[in-house]
Amino acid sequence: GAWHELDCTELIADLMPQRRLRAHQVPHLRAVIRQKWQGAPVDDFLGSLKRACQRQAVQLNETQVFDEMAQWLFAGHHSISVSLVCCVEWLHRQPELAAQLRQGVLEKHAQIESKLDCFIKEVLRFALPTPLLFRQTRCDWNLAGQTIAANTLLAISPYLLHQDPRYFPKPQEFLPQRFLQPIATAAYLPFGAGARRCIAQRLALLQLRAILTTLLAHDALRPLTRLPENLFAVGFPEMVYQMQCVD
Repeated sequence: GAWHELDCTELIADLMPQRRLRAHQVPHLRAVIRQKWQGAPVDDFLGSLKRACQRQAVQLNETQVFDEMAQWLFAGHHSISVSLVCCVEWLHRQPELAAQLRQGVLEKHAQIESKLDCFIKEVLRFALPTPLLFRQTRCDWNLAGQTIAANTLLAISPYLLHQDPRYFPKPQEFLPQRFLQPIATAAYLPFGAGARRCIAQRLALLQLRAILTTLLAHDALRPLTRLPENLFAVGFPEMVYQMQCVD
């Protein structure tokens, strides 16, 4: 629906580089990355990145290399853990649904994977790992009768898209069954979109399904603290979230 043309310079400075700034404060990590980048490429992430740069004749400076590595570390480890915590939290909020999923896992129902996938997708609709996406226009672009100049930085909110009743009827209700029907591709963006979308989307969903299946099969979980009902309405508080396995 609505869009706003903003001066995003300060916004980007506040939101995007936080994990990078924290990583920059670890000199040993910088030294290891510098040493590996200057050497011959080997069979690891940095080696794959260097070979790709060589094939495409792309030159990256030290900061850019470090940024790519920090992004990979963040996306590959932080996002999956946050999503898993939110899945467990929703299992606690929906005890009847949790009981159904647990029974399906224990009895190995044929439809359990589909039901579990719908549950995960609905959790990610509320508590997606990436609340904002950023893109920069390459040329002047007409959108809804307005001209957006080239090199304009756009901030896209998947969270707001996920609350649009045109695509998600009763958006404030937790309804995993909604994903049994096709959802408009551009309306559901927990992993981003386009050429820069998360390359590990399928792996992340596989990890979540495997971990949740194991938890449902072996333990009942209860939280020792609670997450707020709407994470993005109140921000991310400094909260320790613990789970205790109970018989």
